[in-house]
Amino acid sequence: MGWYQSVIEKNGNYILSLDSPDIVRKPLSNQVSLIRVYKDLKNFRNRGVLFVNINRTAFRNTYKEILKEDREQIIF
Repeated sequence: MGWYQSVIEKNGNYILSLDSPDIVRKPLSNQVSLIRVYKDLKNFRNRGVLFVNINRTAFRNTYKEILKEDREQIIF
């Protein structure tokens, strides 16, 4: 099953992909991709696919900063 069918079956929930090797023509390097169906808020029909790429270094640096703080943290 391809990524598109997988994201459609998630019905608005997301898929996370590392480097998206089977999604994009040229695999991304050091990227985390969040992919989900974008729905119309009036009738909840599928309107498109949202594909957000974030560099892994950004996650790593954010996590390092959180660990430096002396308080409880919740990470999603």
